[in-house]
Amino acid sequence: MDYVGCIIGARRFRAEIMVAESTMDVINGTEVRDAVALATQDFFLRALAYLGGQDAFARPVNSLLDVHDIIVAGLSISSIKFLQKNIGILRNPVFLKKAVGISLRMTHRKATPNRVLTVTQGGRAWKFAGLMAKATDVFGNQHIAEQWFVEPAVGLDHHCPIDLLSTLPGSQLVEEMLNRIDYGVYC
Repeated sequence: MDYVGCIIGARRFRAEIMVAESTMDVINGTEVRDAVALATQDFFLRALAYLGGQDAFARPVNSLLDVHDIIVAGLSISSIKFLQKNIGILRNPVFLKKAVGISLRMTHRKATPNRVLTVTQGGRAWKFAGLMAKATDVFGNQHIAEQWFVEPAVGLDHHCPIDLLSTLPGSQLVEEMLNRIDYGVYC
């Protein structure tokens, strides 16, 4: 898997360079100047989709500042239930606790209408949704991405990525590892 991951990452990197060079053409009358902004928007929308999409929120979510405001006001417990429904590993109470910091019992207790998460829990839920979107993109399939989260990773000193998500530095290490795999530096 390591060698194959490196090949896939290197090919993706070369393909991105070719696409970036060709996107300087005019598309709908405007130049594509910032490919990074487009990729960021794609991950933003996919992370939002993991939490239930626009319909799950009381107001429109168009930016990270909107996400911040919603998390501070209290992300709905229904977003966690949606995340849990669509990401198989989160049906395991141990992985749910590691990924988002919420026990399965808490999701049942908070299941009453209008219950919200703490700022910390909401932030972790958003971060996990973003990491899952990134992992799905890197590995090309959500099932493989989910398995990657729960298996020891050589590049993380044989820690399971999901075990590192309880802290900000651990989450950053997982994100760095995904970037390294994506660009073939993992080798």
